[in-house]
Amino acid sequence: DWKLLAPMRIDGDTAAINALVNAVTTTDCEDVIWEGRLGLRDFGLTAPSATLTLFHEVSDEGGGKRRLTERIQFGRVFEKKDANEKADDDKSGDDRSGDEKKADEEKPTAAKRIYVRRVGDTAVRIFDQARFEAVVNSPLHFINKQVLEFDAFQAETFTFTRPDGRYTFVKQGQDWMMTAPAALKADAAHVGGLVSSISWLSAAEIVAVSADNLAAFGLDQPTYRLELVVKKKPDDAAKTPTSEAAPPPEKTKAEEKEQAGKTEEISLILAAKQDGEKTLTYGHVPGTKLVFRLEDDFAEKLDAEPADTDIFPFQWSIREARTVFADRTVRLTRDADGNVFRVAEGADAELRAADAEAGRKFFEALGGTKVQKRYLA
Repeated sequence: DWKLLAPMRIDGDTAAINALVNAVTTTDCEDVIWEGRLGLRDFGLTAPSATLTLFHEVSDEGGGKRRLTERIQFGRVFEKKDANEKADDDKSGDDRSGDEKKADEEKPTAAKRIYVRRVGDTAVRIFDQARFEAVVNSPLHFINKQVLEFDAFQAETFTFTRPDGRYTFVKQGQDWMMTAPAALKADAAHVGGLVSSISWLSAAEIVAVSADNLAAFGLDQPTYRLELVVKKKPDDAAKTPTSEAAPPPEKTKAEEKEQAGKTEEISLILAAKQDGEKTLTYGHVPGTKLVFRLEDDFAEKLDAEPADTDIFPFQWSIREARTVFADRTVRLTRDADGNVFRVAEGADAELRAADAEAGRKFFEALGGTKVQKRYLA
């Protein structure tokens, strides 16, 4: 794994750094221009946009190792017109005016290239800029974007504060139950899914390595606050002997019980901040330095209904339904297999065979009934 040493010591985004190193060491250039034809200034290389220094070891003839240093400079980005577009322009019958052609030529295209030079070479090479886009990014691009990691199954309580109130949930077996502001079964997909997402939370982008200016991201007054109490796993390191001769002392039952009862508190604050027409969600884990931006799909989970919205969650256990309207009572029943339906008009009237398809649709409609909005009190 890669570690970042500057601007701060922190785990690196190994995939991003490997992609950069691989691009530099394996990508073939599209063209070569000898430095003598033009000056370095023409390529933007007198003041490079980025310089990449690579340290690597090679074996010498004596079997020893030598450390080599390579420095690669990245210059100006330019737009290269696609060959097909040029051919189209040169076709006979093109009745565009000269001004129109010139305007079309000046339009930006997706085909961007970058000048690259290895220090000490007399050649400047042209590469597809997309391969080296990460080079001119902020160093923050190379910080590990995994901002939270814990076992979601070990979460015991979850408190979620958002603009419409504060909700508290407690894990009971495999289910989440809401305890405040009302005692209700929680929506398993929403609450369980949100806890799972938090347990393996990755940022879309690291935006700051200091928490000194949270106000710049709206985090001085967060829109959302998520707090969890998570049961700690046993200390795996203590179970592994340091050597065969001297294994660690066995824990007493009291120590094992104390270890099993230990928990940790995890919190996350989020702010929804308007950026033009888009709403961006920024986050911070109190007690750490990083400020980050989250993906839109995570933000979409924050405003869903937290309570279970099923009016009849166990629709298949319903054996009889009575509908009363305008002083008229209709009874509908079904057997345990849900195949035989009987109906009667009147509370005490005799049941008779009902249309199976109509009966099945009725009970399925009951089970599919969802609450649009639950008002908690």
